Amino acid sequence: MQVLVVDDNEFIRKSLESFISKLGFSVTTVESGRDALSVLGDYDCPIDIVITDVMMPGKDGFDVVDEINNHRLIGRQIGLIAMSGGGRTIDAKTALDALDGQVDAYLRKPFKQEDLRKVLKTAIEAHNLNTQPEVKKTEESYWEI
Repeated sequence: MQVLVVDDNEFIRKSLESFISKLGFSVTTVESGRDALSVLGDYDCPIDIVITDVMMPGKDGFDVVDEINNHRLIGRQIGLIAMSGGGRTIDAKTALDALDGQVDAYLRKPFKQEDLRKVLKTAIEAHNLNTQPEVKKTEESYWEI
């Protein structure tokens, strides 16, 4: 199962990649919404779940979610997870509330690994993604991102 992590913060991308890989998923990371849409359009790299930051420069998480939900990526079942810590012009709750009903789950930064594990499971179940690995527990379950 392939997970795409979209965040403009390199530390968060690397942290998520490390943890999600330990759960048994393959992970691709990108730093922008534009890069995410490029990866999603590449059928040689099928993505099962997208975890996107909401607040990013340029094309943001709202744009990524809109593209996926507007069926521009025809024939793909993609789990959607939004995350936000807020920004200069919008707080995390407002950003995530705006996506209510458009994503399978959302995370408010900072979050614990157990929270991430739960939302990955939610996204898998929401789309009946049948290639799911067993979501493993790790010793670092209380490490915050």
